[in-house]
Amino acid sequence: MKKLLMTSTWLLLLVSCTDNTMARKFGGTSDFDLDPGKKLVNITWKQDQLWVLTRDLRPGEPIESYEYKEHSSFGIIEGKILINEKPRMKNEVSRYDTSANISVFVVN
Repeated sequence: MKKLLMTSTWLLLLVSCTDNTMARKFGGTSDFDLDPGKKLVNITWKQDQLWVLTRDLRPGEPIESYEYKEHSSFGIIEGKILINEKPRMKNEVSRYDTSANISVFVVN
Protein backbone atom coordinates (compact mmCIF):
# COMPACT_ATOMS: atom_id res chain seq x y z
CA MET A 1 0.00 0.00 0.00
CA LYS A 2 2.85 2.39 0.82
CA LYS A 3 4.51 1.66 -2.52
CA LEU A 4 1.28 2.40 -4.36
CA LEU A 5 0.84 5.66 -2.47
CA MET A 6 4.46 6.72 -3.12
CA THR A 7 4.22 5.79 -6.81
CA SER A 8 0.97 7.67 -7.31
CA THR A 9 2.35 10.73 -5.49
CA TRP A 10 5.49 10.67 -7.66
CA LEU A 11 3.42 10.36 -10.85
CA LEU A 12 1.15 13.20 -9.77
CA LEU A 13 4.17 15.44 -9.20
CA LEU A 14 5.60 14.59 -12.62
CA VAL A 15 2.30 15.22 -14.40
CA SER A 16 1.78 18.58 -12.70
CA CYS A 17 5.20 19.91 -13.78
CA THR A 18 5.55 22.04 -16.89
CA ASP A 19 7.91 21.07 -19.71
CA ASN A 20 10.42 23.69 -18.56
CA THR A 21 10.46 22.41 -15.00
CA MET A 22 10.74 18.79 -16.06
CA ALA A 23 13.62 19.55 -18.45
CA ARG A 24 15.44 21.54 -15.78
CA LYS A 25 14.94 19.29 -12.76
CA PHE A 26 14.43 15.80 -14.16
CA GLY A 27 16.14 15.95 -17.56
CA GLY A 28 14.47 15.53 -20.91
CA THR A 29 13.73 17.89 -23.77
CA SER A 30 11.49 20.92 -24.04
CA ASP A 31 10.63 22.70 -27.32
CA PHE A 32 10.02 26.43 -27.38
CA ASP A 33 8.87 28.33 -30.50
CA LEU A 34 9.49 32.06 -30.62
CA ASP A 35 6.83 34.43 -31.92
CA PRO A 36 7.01 34.94 -35.71
CA GLY A 37 9.56 37.58 -36.71
CA LYS A 38 11.52 37.43 -33.43
CA LYS A 39 15.26 36.70 -33.05
CA LEU A 40 16.69 35.05 -29.93
CA VAL A 41 19.15 37.20 -27.98
CA ASN A 42 19.46 35.36 -24.65
CA ILE A 43 17.67 32.98 -22.28
CA THR A 44 18.01 32.50 -18.55
CA TRP A 45 16.33 30.71 -15.66
CA LYS A 46 14.72 32.55 -12.76
CA GLN A 47 13.86 29.74 -10.35
CA ASP A 48 11.55 27.49 -12.43
CA GLN A 49 10.69 30.15 -15.02
CA LEU A 50 12.44 30.44 -18.37
CA TRP A 51 12.98 34.07 -19.42
CA VAL A 52 13.62 34.69 -23.12
CA LEU A 53 15.10 37.93 -24.50
CA THR A 54 14.17 38.56 -28.15
CA ARG A 55 14.32 41.33 -30.70
CA ASP A 56 12.72 41.94 -34.11
CA LEU A 57 14.13 39.90 -36.96
CA ARG A 58 16.02 42.15 -39.40
CA PRO A 59 15.52 41.79 -43.15
CA GLY A 60 17.83 39.16 -44.63
CA GLU A 61 18.64 37.49 -41.29
CA PRO A 62 18.45 33.70 -41.36
CA ILE A 63 15.93 31.74 -39.31
CA GLU A 64 17.84 29.62 -36.80
CA SER A 65 17.26 26.96 -34.17
CA TYR A 66 19.18 26.75 -30.90
CA GLU A 67 19.88 23.89 -28.52
CA TYR A 68 20.69 24.64 -24.89
CA LYS A 69 21.92 21.51 -23.16
CA GLU A 70 22.79 20.95 -19.54
CA HIS A 71 25.93 19.04 -18.67
CA SER A 72 25.51 17.79 -15.10
CA SER A 73 28.32 16.71 -12.81
CA PHE A 74 27.55 13.00 -13.00
CA GLY A 75 25.86 12.99 -16.41
CA ILE A 76 22.72 11.35 -15.02
CA ILE A 77 20.01 14.00 -15.30
CA GLU A 78 20.62 16.35 -18.21
CA GLY A 79 17.98 18.65 -19.68
CA LYS A 80 17.74 20.21 -23.10
CA ILE A 81 15.78 23.22 -24.37
CA LEU A 82 15.23 23.60 -28.12
CA ILE A 83 14.46 27.15 -29.30
CA ASN A 84 13.00 27.60 -32.79
CA GLU A 85 12.69 30.91 -34.63
CA LYS A 86 9.86 31.42 -37.12
CA PRO A 87 9.79 33.66 -40.19
CA ARG A 88 7.79 36.86 -40.12
CA MET A 89 4.25 36.65 -41.45
CA LYS A 90 3.87 38.11 -44.95
CA ASN A 91 1.70 41.09 -43.96
CA GLU A 92 3.68 41.97 -40.83
CA VAL A 93 5.97 45.01 -41.05
CA SER A 94 9.22 45.23 -39.09
CA ARG A 95 10.47 48.44 -37.56
CA TYR A 96 13.64 47.76 -39.57
CA ASP A 97 11.71 47.72 -42.84
CA THR A 98 12.90 50.62 -45.01
CA SER A 99 10.72 49.85 -48.00
CA ALA A 100 7.95 52.24 -46.95
CA ASN A 101 7.85 55.50 -48.92
CA ILE A 102 7.91 58.38 -46.47
CA SER A 103 7.98 62.00 -47.61
CA VAL A 104 9.42 64.59 -45.25
CA PHE A 105 8.71 68.29 -45.73
CA VAL A 106 10.82 70.87 -44.01
CA VAL A 107 9.22 74.28 -43.40
CA ASN A 108 11.44 77.29 -42.73
